[in-house]
Amino acid sequence: GLPGVAAVVEARHAGYAAIDVLIFKPDPSFVDSHYLAYYINTPHSQALIKRMNNGVAQSHVGLTSIAKLPVAVPALREQRRIVAALDAARRRAGAFDALAARGLANCARMRNAILAEAFAV
Repeated sequence: GLPGVAAVVEARHAGYAAIDVLIFKPDPSFVDSHYLAYYINTPHSQALIKRMNNGVAQSHVGLTSIAKLPVAVPALREQRRIVAALDAARRRAGAFDALAARGLANCARMRNAILAEAFAV
């Protein structure tokens, strides 16, 4: 697995369990869950978490270590603005990925058609 990767678990998935999963329930009057997940997944936070790894054969970061992770916590309004901007960027990136995948598929079809015509007997 990838220790330190954060995700927000929606209420409909409450009660699911997995090995080596730390569950945070941040105070919603202080920190937005989506903001916290984005923050933990930044390269800076991931580098800090990687240094906290105390596993040998399998990567592992314990609650004691992760509790020491410094987290910048702006006002809730700013957190929500950041989340909205990052969500929009992810949607745009997803659209670009889909467009690139269609372009690659079209290139593959064109290549196959050209090769089929070039080597037709």
